[in-house]
Formats: sequence, structure tokens, C-alpha cells
Amino acid sequence: MLSIFLLFPNLCLSVCPDTNKCIARIRQLTADSRRFWFGDRWKDRCMRRDRDPIECYNPYQLQSFHNIGSRLFRVRTYHSEFLQNLHIFPRVTYRIRPDLNKQVLEVDPDMDPVEPFTTRYLPDIRWPNMDPNISYVIVIIDVGFSTLNYLAFDFPKNTKILRHYEVSENFRFSTNPIAILIFVQNPEMNFLSNNIFVSNLSELFDLPKFMLNNRLETNLVGMNVLLVTTDAFAIEKQRIRGIVDNCHALIERKLRFDDRWNFVKTFPLKEMDSWLSVDYFQPYSSIEFCCEKFQLKEATIPLDPLGDGTLASAAVHSEPRVSAMKIMQNSPNYQRNARDFLGFVPVDRRFTVVLFEPESEHLYWMVTDIPSTSLAASNIHDGTTVARYISPVPTIPRNCSYLVFMLFLQSHSSYSTTITMTYHTGHVLRSSLCYKNCPQRTEFDIEKFKSLHQLQISAINWMKVCYDVYEGSRQIAALLTIQDNQPVCMIDINE
Repeated sequence: MLSIFLLFPNLCLSVCPDTNKCIARIRQLTADSRRFWFGDRWKDRCMRRDRDPIECYNPYQLQSFHNIGSRLFRVRTYHSEFLQNLHIFPRVTYRIRPDLNKQVLEVDPDMDPVEPFTTRYLPDIRWPNMDPNISYVIVIIDVGFSTLNYLAFDFPKNTKILRHYEVSENFRFSTNPIAILIFVQNPEMNFLSNNIFVSNLSELFDLPKFMLNNRLETNLVGMNVLLVTTDAFAIEKQRIRGIVDNCHALIERKLRFDDRWNFVKTFPLKEMDSWLSVDYFQPYSSIEFCCEKFQLKEATIPLDPLGDGTLASAAVHSEPRVSAMKIMQNSPNYQRNARDFLGFVPVDRRFTVVLFEPESEHLYWMVTDIPSTSLAASNIHDGTTVARYISPVPTIPRNCSYLVFMLFLQSHSSYSTTITMTYHTGHVLRSSLCYKNCPQRTEFDIEKFKSLHQLQISAINWMKVCYDVYEGSRQIAALLTIQDNQPVCMIDINE
């Protein structure tokens, strides 16, 4: 820990150098009931029937507490007297990477919210004039979700860790506070013999009970607050735990940021509620082209829309594996665990999958009336294939195209929706005459399609495909095959 001073001798002067002003700012922030997602805004947005279950997720036991202080101390009416003994403003420093000492993040109550991934390592905690002969208890609490993220005692001289550091798993872009608390340790208490643990990370940590059990009621002497937003790292950790699946929020944000397609402006992207998994099988391929050798390994390639991943043309000639799975939002006091991964429910809901190119409005694939259970199990052909899959590789060398997969939730009536009645067995899209090029494929308007059939967007995914060397080699091989099979014309010289 002392190495931080050798590496950063001016650290204590770099962030909030006036301790009294810093503590005053902490007191102000702790009492603010409008600053964070669980404050007055939550009451306004989430007490209605049409509330968003993800944006309004809030542990039931904490829904009556709307600022940091009331949430920490579990009191409906919070007063600044709870922090009356504060005289330490701890300097909390995160290293972005443990092997790069120069890349640091210094915590400050007025900081911009940071992504959880940048705080994944235990921070260095120090303050000016620290007395090494006094033992302290260090507690890090995720205030929004009331989880114990770190606990250590006998700090700093002989630090013993009772709860190893856990990064914040904020799954929303709304700012979430993390409290770093410093207690003077009661010398009469043996932390190792006290029952101070919670059984798992998903349970709520009761700070008042912890303080009472360890005689720390008046020993809170230091506090700082880290502000975090969200990122793919935290969202995926929450999804794996089975708490909340908010992966689609990343998709929505990227779509709006890139503003690449017209439907982004007109579609209600907030309707999205799940992640659409699309996996292509890439066969082994080895070719020589222009005196250079190219090789593809056999692999299953998942689409990476956040990274705008490009797939080799050789991978997209066959249908992909498509599935969608969603963690259902239950009542606020329902305790979930990592095993509770559920498909879409209720089971009578049906879905439509569409693959199209937004720029050219070309339809490459459509499957309707997919049962929710089949979608969760990747058996989308339990639905009705309206437009057979065709390879979406561009036809012009070196050209690239973005191909978009959309998952739509059909209306509640399973067997009498407009989409079911429209695409009956006699529809032109289902005929061999419309296998590749027909107006129903080449003039596909996704906005009209959604509106006409009263569909709700459930998920979006996409990929980039180019006319690459593999497609060039395939086209050359096809031409050579045609030439080899061409019959030779015999000319009668006597005529």
C-alpha cells in the first residue's frame, strides 16, 4: 500500500486537497434524493403500471430509501448527524491495469461516472497523516444494490481481508454510487469470531446491524463515494448471475450513436427486451489467390454487433443458428440465482425473425410464428419459413454490406395475427418464383412490415459481410465447373 506514495508523491494534493470541503461535499451528496436512480426519479417513473422492469429494478427492502444516507443506514428520514464524526477523506485510487502504474483513476464525489471495468481491481486507500498505530475497518458497499463489495480490518498495518473485492455490477447507464467507509476499529472486538458475513453476493448487506454487532456505532470517521455507470462487462456479469439481462441496452446505445440506418430514427428502440444470439458455422477453407495463401479454420462464429464484426463470406452461405433468451422480471422481492435462465414466457407467445439489408431493402430470410420455447432452444424452424434463406454475400468484388437480424414479438393472439394470415401457403414469398429476386424480396420495407403486422421489436443483431477472396475463389470455381460441363459443338465439314 505504501508504494502508492512512492509512485504518486503528489497524489494527496491532486484530488480535493481541502479535507473539510471534501467532507462537506460528501455530506451534501449523501443527503441528495434527486442525484441517483433510486431517488425521487424512481418514485416518479416506477410506481406506474407501465414501468420498465429493468429501469425500475430496485431491491424490495430498499424501495423506501431515496438517498445514499437513508439507503446505507436504513432510515426513512436521514440526517447529517449520521456522519458527524467524519474527519477523514480517504484518497481512493484505482489502477486501470495492475501492470501500468501511470494509468490511475482517482475517486472524487464530483467525478464523472466511470465504467465498472476500469474499477475491477482493488483500489489503494490512503489519507494524509494516517496513523499506522490505529487499526481501521474498511468497508466498500454498492449503495444502489446494497451489496458488500469489500471488507477488511486491522488496516493498514496488518490488513486482514474478510470479503475480497468485488467490482460494481451496475447494469444501467444511470449513475450508481459506491461508498468507501472508514471505521476506527474497536480493539475489544474479534472480527474473525463474529458472524458478519452474508451467505452470497446477491444478498443485501445490513450496515446498521454490522455496526451494532461490532460496536462501530460512533466509529465512522471517513467516507468517499465512487460513481459508476455501466458497460458490457458489468451487464454480462449480471446476466450470468441471473439477476437482470440488459444486454439490449448496449445495442440500443450503439444504434443511436452510429445512426447508420433509417429505422433507428423511426423505430421505438425502447421496445427491445432481449439479446438475439446468431451463430454461423464457418467451414475449413484453404485457397491460393494471386500467389498468396488464405486459410480459414473450422469454427462457430457468433455475431458481434457491438464490435461491428465482419464475417468471412464462406461462413454465411448456410443458415445460422438463432436463439433468444431472456431473464424474466419477477416481483421485486423475488430472489433469483444463477440457475434461473428462462426463455420467453408465457409459452404461447410467437415471434418473427427477419434478415435484411437496410441500404438496398433486400430481404434474405424470414421465419414467422416461432413458438417462444422453440426460440429459446434454437429451433426456429418450428415456425413457418416464409422466405427461404439465401446467401447475403455482395455480388460486386470488394463491396461490403451490413446485414441486420430483427426479432419481432407478434401480437397476443397466436393463430390469427395479420402476419399469419398474410403469409399463407399461397403467398408469393413462399413460392419458388421468389427464391432470389422478386419485388417482395428486393423492395422490402422494414418499417411498413412492422407497422402492417403490429409487431414489437424484441431484439436486433447485425453483421458485416464482404465480397472477399473466398467469394472470388468460389465464383471462379463455379465458372470453371460450368465450362467443364459445357457440351462441345461438333461441326459437319461436309455441309
